[in-house]
Amino acid sequence: MNTWGLRPWIVVAVLAIGIAECEGRGWIVAATLRRELDWIVTKSLEKDRRRRYQTASDFARDVERYLNDKPIEARPPTRLDRLSKWSRRHRPVVWSA
Repeated sequence: MNTWGLRPWIVVAVLAIGIAECEGRGWIVAATLRRELDWIVTKSLEKDRRRRYQTASDFARDVERYLNDKPIEARPPTRLDRLSKWSRRHRPVVWSA
């Protein structure tokens, strides 16, 4: 919790939705936002330093992976996660099947 009484993922979610709306992807972000960003934020706020991101660039890389619909490193992806992200990146192939 922060000084506003909000969970960390909510603060990040508001920023991510704003960026996504500018890019025209708001509906995609809203669908998976909480689960994915919760993992990223939780890992970045971990009490044990060994389990946190080692550098700010590691954190940025994971956020970038999230924005590019790739599996994040904050948690091991499930097969369903990999399939859904792949299908979002390759929509024409999925729709033509």
